[in-house]
Amino acid sequence: METVWQTYGMTLIAFAIGFAKAGFGGGTGLLAGTLTCLFLPPRIGIPCTAPLMLFSDLTTLWLYRGSARLNLVRKLLLPAMVGTVVGAQLLLRLSETLLRQLIGFTAFIFVFYQLYSPSITETPSFIDKSLTELIFGFLAGLVSGFAHAGGLVIALYLVFLNLPPEELIATIAQLLLVINILKLAIFLPLELLPAPTLISGLLLIPFLFCGGVLARRLHRWLSTHHLANLFLPVIWLSGLALLIR
Repeated sequence: METVWQTYGMTLIAFAIGFAKAGFGGGTGLLAGTLTCLFLPPRIGIPCTAPLMLFSDLTTLWLYRGSARLNLVRKLLLPAMVGTVVGAQLLLRLSETLLRQLIGFTAFIFVFYQLYSPSITETPSFIDKSLTELIFGFLAGLVSGFAHAGGLVIALYLVFLNLPPEELIATIAQLLLVINILKLAIFLPLELLPAPTLISGLLLIPFLFCGGVLARRLHRWLSTHHLANLFLPVIWLSGLALLIR
């Protein structure tokens, strides 16, 4: 039975997921994963937030409809799906302690990326190589499978292409939509996502949508990078807490 504080906590996480996904795209799942795993074991927390991640993708694609670069999604899709299957296996097989440490370490990488990314001004010569697409696609699926952090890897790849903010966010959401559908297809048969949890996730959708609408409106005054920085202290502290537990 969920406590009142757990209910409030999941409501705030749902709002934060919607805000972060529509606000800056990459790192949304990492925010959800780190916060949830502070009070739930990763093997419970990650599947529990999977439906929210899926609906956040749908909300973002509606808010930024027509902006996704489907040609980029197609290049990354197959290796991302393979990586998702491997990542889901890691979630099932690794110890709870190691999973928390991996998620916490990934949080630190995200914070470093957000601080460093503004200095990236040109596209490296290697970005057009097919091998790079395979590596980034696989890694996106891999970390998404055990930490919901696939958006971080996709953003690391897409930032070199200097996409406009709306195209960047929509492209990340489009690829993650497929990844999150695949994760649900893996989690449900393994009974990692029981019916009561799935229903609870559906009830949180309005809060997720409200967060997305707010972030979309704030884009009139704040850049994608500035919106991401709003969550940096939260991600950094939650990642640190997971590392030292």
